[in-house]
Amino acid sequence: MKYKNIKAMAHNFAHSFLSYMNYVDEGYVVNDILDYVRQKKPNESGVVQFFPIDKDKDAVFSNRVRKSLSYYREHFPKHCESHKVDLSAIKSIDVQIVKNSSHQILGYVRTTDDNGKDYEQYVSF
Repeated sequence: MKYKNIKAMAHNFAHSFLSYMNYVDEGYVVNDILDYVRQKKPNESGVVQFFPIDKDKDAVFSNRVRKSLSYYREHFPKHCESHKVDLSAIKSIDVQIVKNSSHQILGYVRTTDDNGKDYEQYVSF
């Protein structure tokens, strides 16, 4: 396995999750996430944690987001495989959505591998 593939794998996974192609129960998941983050104070963030699974963190999101999360988690091993990333090399992956001080909303995917190396990329949506 090539560890250099982790960044691309994580970015594509997060970009797909935050895209307008993620449509569940007659609504866009990203709209629910944006509604949640807009309620935050400036420089506060919301975190969508894919792996490891934390049901307490999931509870703050709508049913639509939680349902989508379950689909994405189910697909995650196959997604890793398509990028030639060994699933056992991924210790955590999450998406942080931040409302900055000028009220812009930004997304970042954060991943940690089994060597303890952290990866972080901006994800547009």
